[in-house]
Amino acid sequence: LKPSPKGLLGADEKVWSKAIEDTAGLRAYHDANKNDYLWDERLQVVIYHCKDEESVILARKLAAKGKSSADILKKTNKGGSNKVSAIEGKYQRGQYDLIDNINWVEGLSQNVSNPDGSTTFVNVIGVVPPEPKELHEAKGYIVSDYQEYLEKEWVKELRAKYSIVVDQAVFESLIK
Repeated sequence: LKPSPKGLLGADEKVWSKAIEDTAGLRAYHDANKNDYLWDERLQVVIYHCKDEESVILARKLAAKGKSSADILKKTNKGGSNKVSAIEGKYQRGQYDLIDNINWVEGLSQNVSNPDGSTTFVNVIGVVPPEPKELHEAKGYIVSDYQEYLEKEWVKELRAKYSIVVDQAVFESLIK
């Protein structure tokens, strides 16, 4: 991109491209405004999916004892049987029906029977209060807001540098 004939940088160079390419500026903007990008209250959970009743009983027993998901998978999937799978994560309301339908308290949820004969249960590790999203978790929103910020700063800079003059005769001719 080339500067305009008068030496001004274009909007693309000063706002849109800069917001995407200026990683240090974007990070600084995020850090200064991180409370504008919050997660809702979420659950920290491990979701277990068990293929048969025997694996459900063993997985629940181990989870109740506080065993890690890695230990539970190792003990329930001996010989590469893949009877139990586990997904760890944080989920907010409306993100996953299973999470919406359990009690939001620490401990094991009730078993949920699936149409394929398998069973799912959730080990709720804890309730996570609202917290700021990381830059990568809200990057689209942050880039958009950073562009808006850069545009406002650019307009301030232009207004300070150049005065606005209205040709009254031309203005009045437009109204007719």
